[in-house]
Amino acid sequence: MKTKTFTERVRAIVAKIPKGESMTYKEVATKAGNPRAARAVGAIMRSNYNRDIPCHRVVKSDLPAPRPDTYYVYAILCRNMAIYIGQTQDLQQRWQQHRDGTAADYTRQNGAWKIIHYEMYGSREEAVLREKHLKTGFGRKWLKREWKAGRTRQAGGSLGSYNRGGTLRKQELLKAEGAL
Repeated sequence: MKTKTFTERVRAIVAKIPKGESMTYKEVATKAGNPRAARAVGAIMRSNYNRDIPCHRVVKSDLPAPRPDTYYVYAILCRNMAIYIGQTQDLQQRWQQHRDGTAADYTRQNGAWKIIHYEMYGSREEAVLREKHLKTGFGRKWLKREWKAGRTRQAGGSLGSYNRGGTLRKQELLKAEGAL
């Protein structure tokens, strides 16, 4: 039996992404057997013109890599339009857990859509204090106001380019499928 190439594995994975869902380039690369090949996945998607492979469902991650003594407070917009707030030391890993439904009951039940804000702190204590503040009525009001004004640090699923009509076309397709 012939072993599939990395390109064939990537295309097979992307072909199975259901309507209304998306994966990051890194998630696709990891599933294809090489977690460090996110850029290669992007190159494969750029050269894909097969309409059976929905390359518009592959998005950028845009999350910072974990660093020693750095803690993150984050806010996730759920599919029910509610905002989940948490803190972690590894934002990439925690985001993946939320997307997989293994991080918190709330995001498992209501779906983690995208990270609408994150902040970095030098200690867990600072991050916990900020998380507590954002969970208050005043904190949530501030967060919603800043997010709607476009002043928050957003990540976890920006669209990236699309080889059949640019980013706007990719956005239109994902909206039509219910992924945005």
